[in-house]
Amino acid sequence: MKKTNTNVIPLKQAQEWAANWQKENTLKAFLIQKENIDSILAAGGNVANFRGYLGLDDAGEPVFMLVGVDANGNDIINEKDGYYVYDFNDPCPRTCSPGSPLIMK
Repeated sequence: MKKTNTNVIPLKQAQEWAANWQKENTLKAFLIQKENIDSILAAGGNVANFRGYLGLDDAGEPVFMLVGVDANGNDIINEKDGYYVYDFNDPCPRTCSPGSPLIMK
């Protein structure tokens, strides 16, 4: 039997939430590269979770930044020890999935 993740939501609910956001915003999503997730995990055994931050770069373009988080809920950012802030600067609409049911027309 397939285990159900408690964080899974039905597609219909996800579409409603996406539509609510997209009514007011042109930014729809960010592509998150697996290599950056792997790099965060490879930095050490202290990473229990991830936290994402939204920002604007110098050109005013949206960016999504990701950091590792320890078991106490603290961001792990220490460049000397290999814990970095990762930039996921692949926003949709520039990198949208053309057939995604979460992209409202």
